[in-house]
Amino acid sequence: HQHQQQQQRIFASQQQTHFIVPRNATLKSEVPKGMLPKVIDFVAPQTIDWSIVTQWKRVTAETRGYDPKEEDLMGNELGDGVKEPVVELGCSTTSIPCFFRLSFIERCLQTKPECPTCKNQFPVHGAQPCGTLQIAEIQSSCGGFEDYASIEMRFSFPDGIQTKQMGNPGMAYRGAVRKTYLPSSEDGVKAMKLVIKAFRLGHTFSVGDSVTTGRKNTTIWKLHQKSKLTGGAANHAWPDPGYFDRLKQECASVGVLEDVDP
Repeated sequence: HQHQQQQQRIFASQQQTHFIVPRNATLKSEVPKGMLPKVIDFVAPQTIDWSIVTQWKRVTAETRGYDPKEEDLMGNELGDGVKEPVVELGCSTTSIPCFFRLSFIERCLQTKPECPTCKNQFPVHGAQPCGTLQIAEIQSSCGGFEDYASIEMRFSFPDGIQTKQMGNPGMAYRGAVRKTYLPSSEDGVKAMKLVIKAFRLGHTFSVGDSVTTGRKNTTIWKLHQKSKLTGGAANHAWPDPGYFDRLKQECASVGVLEDVDP
C-alpha cells in the first residue's frame, strides 16, 4: 500500500512538472532574423533642397507645351518660362499637370510640403536635431502583449546649435536621451519600421520649449511614443489598443507612409 502511494506521488509530480513553464522561456517575436540590433544616425540638414524633394524640372511653354496664359492659385499667369522660371513637379501627369512659377511654388512648399494642384505630399526632413537611434530586442513584455518580447528604441541627441529650420537659428539647445518601447508583435514590427522612417526624415523629435519641465530651447517629443513598458495610455505606456492607428495617422500627416521601405 505504501509503495502504491509513493508511485502515485511520483506520477502526480511528473504531471505537475510537465505543465511548468521555465523562467527562462523565450518570449515570442515577429522581428525578422538579423534585423536587430540596429544603429541609425541622423544629420540635420541646414536647408531643404526643394528641387530634390519634388523632383521638379525647369520647363518653358515651348519645350513642354503648357498654356502660358493659365493662372495659378494667386491669379497670376504662368508665363512662357523664359522671363521667370517655371517648373514641372515630379508628381505631374498628363491628366493632372503640375506646372508652377518657381517663386510661387517655393513659397507654397515652405508653408506645406504638398503640391497645390494634385495634393501629393512630399516627405521632407523635419526640424529634428542631430542624433542617433539604437534599436534592440529585450526579453521583457509590453502591457497587453505578455507573450511577446519588446523592441527598445534609444534616441540620443547631444547638445548643439539650432539650424535655420529650427525656432531660434544660431542659438544653443539642450540635447536629450529617451527610450521608447514597442511589442515584438507583427503590428509592433510595422510600427518600428514607421518610427525608423520618421527618424530618418527628422520627425520624431524637435527643438522647442518643454511643457513638462518648462525648459526653453531643448529637445522635445514630436512623435507620440511609449516611454514605459506598462502603466497604460495615461502614463505614455502600454497597454493602449488605439496606439498603432494613431501612430500611422501622425506619420502620414508629415508624409511618412507605412508602405515605403525604411
